[in-house]
Amino acid sequence: MLKFIKIKIDGKPRVCIVKSDIYLPRYIEIKESELIKTGSSKFYIYDGKFLFKVRENKYKIKRNPIGWFFRTLIRDRILIQTDSRKEYKGNKRIERVGIKTVRNYGWGVFINPFDRYLSLCFMSYHPEMVELQEFLNDKNKSKENKNHVIENLLDEINYLAGRGYYLKDFHFGNFLYGDNDLLWIDTHIKPLSKFKNKKGDQFTSSIDKRKVGDQYWDMVKSVIQPIS
Repeated sequence: MLKFIKIKIDGKPRVCIVKSDIYLPRYIEIKESELIKTGSSKFYIYDGKFLFKVRENKYKIKRNPIGWFFRTLIRDRILIQTDSRKEYKGNKRIERVGIKTVRNYGWGVFINPFDRYLSLCFMSYHPEMVELQEFLNDKNKSKENKNHVIENLLDEINYLAGRGYYLKDFHFGNFLYGDNDLLWIDTHIKPLSKFKNKKGDQFTSSIDKRKVGDQYWDMVKSVIQPIS
């Protein structure tokens, strides 16, 4: 069920439409002091056990009025087809096929199309784990252990492809690792083409060498299975 709440970010309350699997109060303050990661999205700790992933508007009306009208206004605000909503739905699909993910509790969209922020999703927080990329960069971890973790991840990528989906943004920063456990963070997945002549290329091209890095590229290529 959709409901309206106010979320305070950068000291300013913003009205947001949310779809939540758990109870959320009508007013939430996301503190700048709880910001733990920035990039294409901002990640904030909330209440010590949740993580808010906040996306900014990509298109500004002054810089790109056409993109703003068709994407920010029509697609994201009126049709509510935001990446945060797609990530939430992808999380549920991945869970259903038996792959472990962070628990995604819901999504929201800020109703003001002129706002700096576009949408958000909120998920479980796992301070005991680190991003997989950080684990792979740790010189104290053995090469054998790192390769074993990557092989397990790629098995999951292959398995998901066998179920008809691929991960939109594959890179090692989109997974958590700790205590021999692997969790998917970014669960924005897309369906593979129904056409056999396109499906294989679509899947393999979703694994980008620039994001994987030279060190593990040969292993990734050898494990990723062609599909038809």
